[in-house]
Amino acid sequence: MYLCKPKTNEKKSMKEKELKINNILSEWNPLCVDDDVLENEYRNYIPGIIESIGDSCKLKCCIEGILQAMGIDPTLEPIKADIDNICSSISSIDMEK
Repeated sequence: MYLCKPKTNEKKSMKEKELKINNILSEWNPLCVDDDVLENEYRNYIPGIIESIGDSCKLKCCIEGILQAMGIDPTLEPIKADIDNICSSISSIDMEK
């Protein structure tokens, strides 16, 4: 029995998507963590975010969940705008060729 493995291009594409999402979240940096921590700060959230791309409600919930985990109220007006911008940026990744 042969197991199907992701093609090299599919793995590369997924890794690129993960890196882009991590970069978006790192640039946002709502807790203002140090640059040396940013590379790994959001990694645990990326799989859920990737699963939510294509469903704006689920994606928004993921981003709100990140904020809540950090003790930030996602219902505050300036934060709502950030959430919309982050969701838009992440959603655009799936549209890139």
